Amino acid sequence: MNNDKRQILPQEIEALQTYYQKDEISLIDLWLVLEKRKGLLIAVFLISVALGFTLALSKPDQYTYTTSIEIARSTERLLETPGTVLAKLQQSYIPLVIYEYESSQQSRTKPYKINASIPKGSEIVVLSSNDKEDAENSLNELHQAVVRKIAQDHDSTITVIKAELESQLHSADSKLGELKDKVAFIENQVKRLDEKSKLITKQINEIGVVIKESRKNRIKAVSEVTGEAKAMTLLLIDNEIQQYQERESMLIEQLHLGLATERDILNQELANNSRAQAEQEEKILEMRAKIANILQTRAITPIMRTQEPTAPNRLNIIILSAILGAILAFITVFVLEFAEKVKEKKALKPTV
Repeated sequence: MNNDKRQILPQEIEALQTYYQKDEISLIDLWLVLEKRKGLLIAVFLISVALGFTLALSKPDQYTYTTSIEIARSTERLLETPGTVLAKLQQSYIPLVIYEYESSQQSRTKPYKINASIPKGSEIVVLSSNDKEDAENSLNELHQAVVRKIAQDHDSTITVIKAELESQLHSADSKLGELKDKVAFIENQVKRLDEKSKLITKQINEIGVVIKESRKNRIKAVSEVTGEAKAMTLLLIDNEIQQYQERESMLIEQLHLGLATERDILNQELANNSRAQAEQEEKILEMRAKIANILQTRAITPIMRTQEPTAPNRLNIIILSAILGAILAFITVFVLEFAEKVKEKKALKPTV
């Protein structure tokens, strides 16, 4: 049976080791390459840093301009959530305002940019733009135009809500006026009851006098009249006294029961009317407070500019250019070294 596996000879192993050792790049070789071309390394690094430094100094200062928008309120809640307002601004009003403004302003080549955001935990929307110091007037116009767009969007709804509240307020005022007029009517009825009470009291007193006089006449008739006429006279006087007494009893009952009941009913109506007026006045105050608390969408303050520039960050530009310069320097050195090695190999290659 033949063995298919061939053993590697020692000289072949030695040849392979020599081959790999030749192709290995050690740290010493790297250091030697860097030392050999340190002038180029330093030059590329310094040029990159200088370019970065020049770029940092040449860039104009950028400031952040902000406008805070207060969302319209109807009664005790926002007309729209901040998220809804933010979506309208980002998707519709900001692009529209920038397009309209840039169409009318042909001098500026750099496009305007407005960002909208909601500060954490707040109910306002903030417009912000980064631009040069001399752009404040233009950005103010843009921000105010955006505020006007969203304010006009809310104004129609606010107008309807306000009209409804004012209509309810007018109805409440009218009802309060009716309640006050009814108080005057009830008070007049109470006065008439007082006059009626006085009249009935007078009638009772007069009937009392008549009864008293009739009793005197009866006593006198008993002593003076005789025979059959006496009985008839006494009967007539007794009937008269009885009629007056019944009339007196009826008047007394009317005075102490009927009029008192009517007076209690009128006093109850006055008390109910007073409570109704208090409730109506409270309702009116609530309506007026709701109308007063209606706020339109507006810019809380004029456009605000940061005191210090927010861009460019010159230190970051210089640091980044230094990092990129170092990377570029190393790449340049090794590319040149590689090109030189290739050139040397081509030179040593025997010609056929």
